[in-house]
Amino acid sequence: MRSHRLVFAVAVLVWGAPPLPAQIHSQESVPTLQPQLTRLYGSDSLNLWGASTGAALSPDGRWVVFNTVEGADRMNLWITSVEGGHATRLTQGLEFNGQVRWFPGGARIAFRSTRFARDESNDVHIVSQGIDPETGRPTGPMRQITLEPTWGGFAISPDGKAIAYGTTARSATPGFGRNGPTLLKILPSTGGSARTLLERKSVRDVEWAADGRSVYFTTRREDPSAGRWDTLDPRAPVMIMRAFVNDGRTEVVHSWPAGEPAPIWLSVDARYVCRSVAGAHEISTIDGRLLARFQLPENMSLDGFAGDRETFLATMQATAAPLRVLPVTGGPGRRLNDARSEDWPWGWTADGSGVLFRTRLNGERILMVAPLDGGPMRQVPFPLDSVTRNWSPVLSADGRHIFYATPGESESNPVGKILDIETGRVREVSRTLW
Repeated sequence: MRSHRLVFAVAVLVWGAPPLPAQIHSQESVPTLQPQLTRLYGSDSLNLWGASTGAALSPDGRWVVFNTVEGADRMNLWITSVEGGHATRLTQGLEFNGQVRWFPGGARIAFRSTRFARDESNDVHIVSQGIDPETGRPTGPMRQITLEPTWGGFAISPDGKAIAYGTTARSATPGFGRNGPTLLKILPSTGGSARTLLERKSVRDVEWAADGRSVYFTTRREDPSAGRWDTLDPRAPVMIMRAFVNDGRTEVVHSWPAGEPAPIWLSVDARYVCRSVAGAHEISTIDGRLLARFQLPENMSLDGFAGDRETFLATMQATAAPLRVLPVTGGPGRRLNDARSEDWPWGWTADGSGVLFRTRLNGERILMVAPLDGGPMRQVPFPLDSVTRNWSPVLSADGRHIFYATPGESESNPVGKILDIETGRVREVSRTLW
């Protein structure tokens, strides 16, 4: 038997047909949408990092850049075609690379990296890399764009000429604390002098407006009497703010009550916002008008908008263990099943013609029998999810019966039962197992 890790990047088409309703009048009338899932890439050897730093889809939808965790001291970037094939490494070494953004036109990416950190400071800068849109291969050397460490995310302007980003400054301003406030800055995408738009306790989820005249970001409402800038109160209301590029004016676009959960994702044109709420995701207009809800499959994590207002990227990590058999005298092994989860062998059937194994199907734990001759597998009617935790099921030596325990009248009085695998018959053998 051999275990390997499968990684999936999926595009979630949340709406498009039918279109989102123009007006929502009440919470009850908000539709719940069924995501349409498209697998873009899978790997049994690369550990794709999900949840906000993972994957980025090119503007033409042909290429996916993702980062992989390769150890406690490194995280590197790879690129692959959504049509299939092998992934190509973009970065390597003892460094951290992530939070990829594509430039308009798809011939360049920007990402946050420790590649240019000095004196082992692990400072994170914004770095750019050319990409051939036809081959997906890197073109030219990487270039450092920001001179100072970045914090809280960044975004590329609609024309690709500027980058808005957050950075934590060291400041002598009273009350700012040792590390200073978070500054929202803008600089040319080719590098150069940066200009400060504003400073706040926190600047996150940066995104440009479609016309390039303003920048949106999320933050928390500030209380001047709260003290240090570097101590953020999680009870403070979460807000979406807008900063105008020309004069630095700001305005609050929308806010949620204190204690409302994150994360929050803004669409690339800052027209829509997606929030994770109570295990589901809600889509709203930027000013807070709720439009729809959707829920992802189990073990799938949302990475955010994929480049338009209708598609999201999500990642799924699972461990799959395909069943294999091989002669005890040596020789090649043979695979019994197409593993989609972690399949755990329990033993042989009574006549030795198949292997009994535990697996998952549609989120439910079940028992299956895989015939050695390659015939169709069958499910064994066994209540795995109702088995008492303190009693592990036991397979009989001849592979025909399973002894197990289920909860009785109380947790301290489990009921012992025996299942005949061939007939499906269950008989109770004890109510006093302890």
